[in-house]
Amino acid sequence: MDHSPEVAAEVSALVSGWRSKAMNIVMSLLALITLPAVLLVVFSQGLGWPWITRGVGLAAFLVLLLAVWRRDWSLPRRAVMFFVAAYAITALQWTMSGLVGSGRIALMLLPILALILVGNRAGWVAVGVSVIMFGTFTALAGTGVLAGRLIVRENSTDPVFWLLQGVMWLAALVPIMVLLARFQALQTKIMIEECGARREVQAAMTERRRLENEITRISEDEQRRLGSELHDGLCQQLTAALLDCTALENHLSARGAQESAGMRRLRGLLEDCIGSAYDAAKGLCPVDLNPESLAPALQRLGRKVQQSAGIVCELREEGDTSALNPQATLHLYRIAQEAVNNAVKHARCHRIVLELQGSAEDCILRVMNDGQPAVAGAQGRPGGMGMQIMNYRAKTIGGTLWVEHPAGGGTAVNCRVPCGPQQPVPPENAVSKH
Repeated sequence: MDHSPEVAAEVSALVSGWRSKAMNIVMSLLALITLPAVLLVVFSQGLGWPWITRGVGLAAFLVLLLAVWRRDWSLPRRAVMFFVAAYAITALQWTMSGLVGSGRIALMLLPILALILVGNRAGWVAVGVSVIMFGTFTALAGTGVLAGRLIVRENSTDPVFWLLQGVMWLAALVPIMVLLARFQALQTKIMIEECGARREVQAAMTERRRLENEITRISEDEQRRLGSELHDGLCQQLTAALLDCTALENHLSARGAQESAGMRRLRGLLEDCIGSAYDAAKGLCPVDLNPESLAPALQRLGRKVQQSAGIVCELREEGDTSALNPQATLHLYRIAQEAVNNAVKHARCHRIVLELQGSAEDCILRVMNDGQPAVAGAQGRPGGMGMQIMNYRAKTIGGTLWVEHPAGGGTAVNCRVPCGPQQPVPPENAVSKH
């Protein structure tokens, strides 16, 4: 799978961030561990340490502290300071205790740390430095320079002993370095693949949301077109037929013809058809593109519910909703319509309250009913089709939908939508309940 340079750059940034944090931890721990040894070297008079050795130890420790403190410096710069100080402290430790102390462990640990904290190249460079240091001390042991300087007298000064120890040390270090390098390469490859796959999934989700939004927009536009055709076409034709029928009825009534009663019934049927056509047109296009039409549309919805279902439905408006964009206006109406229909069908309520609160930052729609909480909440579950539709509409306009069951009973469906010319589409999340 081929990945763009942006993916490799993202993975590199993640690895660098992790290495920087790990470097801070390692340097802080090393400073705490080496502090007693440095104090012993610098301030102990009875050990016979020359001042140049004490100065080197103190300088190495100060460099280490500087690398710990300057976290604003780049990772390579801090790494160089850290490993220079660490190798200097290791060299002083060898001059004190030789192979009996932990010097061999330090020479093995530092290349591993360089490989993990900086990279493969730095790790193998550290291996070379460790080999040079080991060889130097082996040569010093062979010339007898270390014979009288080691504080720990149990050390052997035989160069063969040091050479054998070096071979064993390399035999342990090199396989570890190779395995860690291969593991790090494999981990980097997995991270690149994972990052690339995540980007592809995000791109697919973004494209899916775009297509869903486009389908929704086309559907709403088609409904608006059909509503306009009904209003401007069929309704006008029916109105013209009604006027002709009324004129003919008046003419027949003036003549006292018996057919006037049939014309009266026909006129009533035409009036009912016109009313139904107007209701259908208004249902297909309930909200104008002007955001200020949301409140009147909700008022009409409340009157329709009160007339058809006999349930008291009132609107409470506060603030200004003019900052909403047309798409958000239409989706908010559809959400209110779905919540009201659910309350009428399932909540067994006697009263529905629509609250609309607007401001320059956001708009909040609340649809509250006094139905039984257990029954009213049935449609509020995340798996309900009505709730899924409302939640989808809310996410389409960058809003948040949640359901509440107040202590006094009933159910409240809430939707908060940010105002502005464009609302972002957030990642998918479940509908929250309170």
